[in-house]
Amino acid sequence: MLLHAWPPQDHVPALDLSELRQAIAGDDSARFLAVVTGRDVDNALQQVGAGVPMALQQQPEQAQSVALSVINRLTMRGGAGDQVLAEDLIAQLRREPLKRKALPVDLEMLSNTMEGDASLSTGGYLDLRTGDVFDDSATDPMMVGEDVAIDVEDEPDRWLWIERTGSRAGWQDMADFARRQRDTALRERLERAIDGAGAFRRFRDLLHAEDLADQWRAFAADRALGRTREFLADRGISVS
Repeated sequence: MLLHAWPPQDHVPALDLSELRQAIAGDDSARFLAVVTGRDVDNALQQVGAGVPMALQQQPEQAQSVALSVINRLTMRGGAGDQVLAEDLIAQLRREPLKRKALPVDLEMLSNTMEGDASLSTGGYLDLRTGDVFDDSATDPMMVGEDVAIDVEDEPDRWLWIERTGSRAGWQDMADFARRQRDTALRERLERAIDGAGAFRRFRDLLHAEDLADQWRAFAADRALGRTREFLADRGISVS
């Protein structure tokens, strides 16, 4: 039942992530469907999937084939958070309630809280009532002011602590990105670049030299969003 709606990857143009984000932020299903249809979406399935519920609600007939293809590709890819998103999209396609508590979480903001620079912050808090994400400094009246500081001790059941893990998953993302390259020579150069100290810098420099920076950013962002979605699912939360 779930078939690909896009032609083979070698014959399709790249997805414009800026256009995708603007379509989703603007709640514009027509623009969203125009942006994703006929484009290479495999590096950005988590990002594309975030706009599918809006498209299904506004234009169910036009969005159905896109939803089915995204679900199929998520299932085949099987990365962190992919099965979670696929399950949620299936439920929305069938107009069934989600299995987990629906919360309007900004996945990108939460991802930055989880995987940002560990030297800048120890983590943050997720408001389980509103879905808002706060840096750990939000609990300090001296930093943010007494009027806006959050008191997690006053309502402990409302707040979920988010520990900052830093770039622990970053090296594996680089290794997986290198492994998926079809050009053997390029794949080997990328693999050599991430071996030993200075891996992130060498990898970044090689990406720019090979004109792969945009492809890498889409890939890395999708991996981070998937990990964040899976983190929430493990705690009984789906992103609404």
